[in-house]
Amino acid sequence: MRIRLLVASLACCLSAAVLADAPTPDLGGRTALDLTGPAPAAPVAGAEVTTRDAAITVADCPEPATGQLPWLDEDEAQADAHERERMAATHGVTRTKDGLELAPKDGKPLRFVDWTLPERPDADGDFMHYRYAGTIAGGGWWRVEVQYGHDAPSSWLVNGASGHAVHVHNGGETSTLSADGRWLATFDTNSAPYRLAVVYLGDAAPSLAVDCLFTPPDESVRPTGCGFHDARYEARWSEAGGGMSLERTRDGWQLSGRVGGLGAACRAPR
Repeated sequence: MRIRLLVASLACCLSAAVLADAPTPDLGGRTALDLTGPAPAAPVAGAEVTTRDAAITVADCPEPATGQLPWLDEDEAQADAHERERMAATHGVTRTKDGLELAPKDGKPLRFVDWTLPERPDADGDFMHYRYAGTIAGGGWWRVEVQYGHDAPSSWLVNGASGHAVHVHNGGETSTLSADGRWLATFDTNSAPYRLAVVYLGDAAPSLAVDCLFTPPDESVRPTGCGFHDARYEARWSEAGGGMSLERTRDGWQLSGRVGGLGAACRAPR
């Protein structure tokens, strides 16, 4: 009996080891702004965002959204060659034997380690692979795309000077950049509460500028992120939700649209 219990215990422990979580990136002691988790129960603390309840027309809402972070649409034969070209044009980014190393001007390098879980008779395999995707508009931020076996990609944006980073989905969440690369918005349009977060990509570190949660009383009212038009972020809501805009004014931030029917709660922590 003891032998059977010991075998069962070892099998359990080995299984747990095989299914261990993938390694997290080594950010060189920095703390990232990570917006890939579930929506919080409430927006982060900060000043209230001014609201203007009015009918808003959003004339242009393309698919994909304006400025959306693209997926690397490459097959395996192209991926390595294209990545080498992007690295050759960027000082400080190299591929190691097991992933990527990013060496900003200041501080320790960042390391992103690839991970693979082999397929077994009783379980599907999985993987997490990092690809250097080049610089974003403005040139001061590097983008690393994370490719998953069972999920849509995400992106790490890393400041090439300081190494500070922000992590966002570019799958279900519509993550978009302003034309000048200074503003990043990620809008989780999958399920309520819908979270819209706007990040300022400064010269050294990202900072959360606006954090909004939307819980429409009518479940048929759902959002579509449209992207930035100049420095104004725009979205559309289905049914009677209409258009919506979020922009910075002289006095702070202002959310405009049929705000009363969207269950909006917004704060500006920055």
